[in-house]
Amino acid sequence: MVKKSTLLWIVILVFLLFSLLGFITADVIVIQADKSKLQPVFGEIYFQNLKVALIILFGGIITAGIIPLVILIQNSIMFGVGIKNASYSFENLQYILAHGVLEMPMFVLFTFISLRLTYEIYTSRKNDISIRKLTILSIIAFIGLTLAALIETFITPQL
Repeated sequence: MVKKSTLLWIVILVFLLFSLLGFITADVIVIQADKSKLQPVFGEIYFQNLKVALIILFGGIITAGIIPLVILIQNSIMFGVGIKNASYSFENLQYILAHGVLEMPMFVLFTFISLRLTYEIYTSRKNDISIRKLTILSIIAFIGLTLAALIETFITPQL
């Protein structure tokens, strides 16, 4: 039996390691963001994040945890690359950090929920899955993604 905290730490470690890999291996391409072109649309951002979150949640069950890990690794590498490139310009860094500090942990949380649910489904003989706890965590993660999309839409362009 895998402890919940062990699984969460594994997911966090995967995120950190692949973010570091993206940071270390990225070529620096500093691009100044054109504020006049920053016109994010809440619905587009939120529904893209929602789509990814649902793929993470249900993709784990279908693929025995492979899809959530692949998405986490891909997002972690892109996050590391983005942080490295943005770190050469404080203005660009604040665009990522304003919403990224909330958005990325929510995707880590969704990956944990998916892997935990997948593990319980594949190993449980008596269906003792704590659906209530996973539902509460999912609600928290969806609220976090909503807040991140609101920040990305209405606060980030004002920076």
